[in-house]
Amino acid sequence: MMKEQMDALTGGSGFSFGDLAADLAGVRFAVSATHSEAAAVAMQDLLRSGFEVNNFFPPAKDLPRT
Repeated sequence: MMKEQMDALTGGSGFSFGDLAADLAGVRFAVSATHSEAAAVAMQDLLRSGFEVNNFFPPAKDLPRT
């Protein structure tokens, strides 16, 4: 959140809800993949069959950048 607030200042790239969504998706991914050994094995099995961004990242196409 702090990085996005800094980006919102003059000269920054702008506050990006898409970037924030990506950050939070990454945190949720890490937590779900590491909260237990069984969860880690399940995530490895899932990823072994292929990685689809849409399975792990929320729709962000129309999120504003301010």
